[in-house]
Amino acid sequence: LLERHGGIYVDHDAFVLRPLDALRHCGAGFMAGHEVWSTDVQKLNNGVLLARANASFLGLWREAYRAFDASQWDYNSCIAPWKLAQSHPGLALPIREIGPLPVHLSAAKFEEYLRSALVAHVTGLFNAPWRQEEVRKYGVLRTIAERVLAAAAATDGLRGQHGLGRNVSLRHWCAAHVRRSIEQSWRPE
Repeated sequence: LLERHGGIYVDHDAFVLRPLDALRHCGAGFMAGHEVWSTDVQKLNNGVLLARANASFLGLWREAYRAFDASQWDYNSCIAPWKLAQSHPGLALPIREIGPLPVHLSAAKFEEYLRSALVAHVTGLFNAPWRQEEVRKYGVLRTIAERVLAAAAATDGLRGQHGLGRNVSLRHWCAAHVRRSIEQSWRPE
């Protein structure tokens, strides 16, 4: 679908913090999160993808899946596309600001990262105990939620179309509801 029509894919554990319009209009055919573990280990993370219709890189990546190995998810999904991007310069633009949330940071380093990130992709949020512990310890999800909800509440749309009255926008109501849920379930330990 993305290859044929273009557009944006955002994984279930990624939270858009700022508009992606500048990326959509930058002229690159394909963009993905740049994941850096060290100078030797870099990946093209597939949690956030932006593409133009018929992006050449997506065709190459799809063809690379002919060698798919179900036991090597990270290789197929992140390492192989990085290698592919390196061997075809100019077809894929790795962008750190839409890549995954770094691991094992301090509260100050998480805050610094979130100030510059366009998207907070919290990889491992639903299946990695170390990530769950880390985001709870430093209140990362609370910070992300506050930023997303503040942006949603600042927009003025959908007023009075949901039975909540003329002075309450749906976004304000949803923001307040989600904020209460987060406060009840994601308190830092």
